[in-house]
Amino acid sequence: MTHNGGDTERWAPRETERIRDELAGGYRRIQQVMPQVRGPGAGQVDAMLAAVRAAVVGAAPTWLSGDVTVAIRAGAPRPAAPGDLAALGPRGLLIFGAPLGETTLGRAGPLGCAPVNGLAWWTAAIDGDGIHANDVEPDLLIVHVLSEYLCADSPWSPAVWSESTVTDIGMFPLPLGGEFCAPSPEVDDLAPVIELLLGIGRGVADGRLAFEGGRPWCDPGDSSPRIIDTVISDPF
Repeated sequence: MTHNGGDTERWAPRETERIRDELAGGYRRIQQVMPQVRGPGAGQVDAMLAAVRAAVVGAAPTWLSGDVTVAIRAGAPRPAAPGDLAALGPRGLLIFGAPLGETTLGRAGPLGCAPVNGLAWWTAAIDGDGIHANDVEPDLLIVHVLSEYLCADSPWSPAVWSESTVTDIGMFPLPLGGEFCAPSPEVDDLAPVIELLLGIGRGVADGRLAFEGGRPWCDPGDSSPRIIDTVISDPF
């Protein structure tokens, strides 16, 4: 596992499939120790682990350069319409060539602040038993933040991520109904993440994102790696 600072690109596009497989392996190792966990909320945690692992395994890992993330964020809608996030689809995995800012989520890293090196997401619905994966009538997008640092708040042994380039340092929900605006970076260090997701959603819906080789954004039968090649610069 690397622990480098700075804003240079970490990995080449060809490495995204390996990173995906390593990440899925980390979730699998956590699931293997879950039967030893007892108490309130254990069932919910197990369900969410299964959901994010399935999302990572089934998603096409998508690589974004630093320039592309800047262009997409610049086109993030304000406010966002309900369909802007829904256009992302039920699952996804993004790997960034350069970190998308830093976050205190999970108090990762030696100073409690970690670079955001990727994102994974899955759609969920809320019912009487909690939050569960649902790609038919979802209420939420559950977003997992991935970093090359380890999470200080993790209940798991660091060994579960020993073979993974990036680790899961925490998650947060985004509503799929109603309008909302991305928060200000001054009050929420996850603002760049939310802006990027909203920008991709609107870009997909409007056909303003181009993928290397002309591949589509949503193709359930294709989970091979891809690259967002260009962003049409016209404002959304």
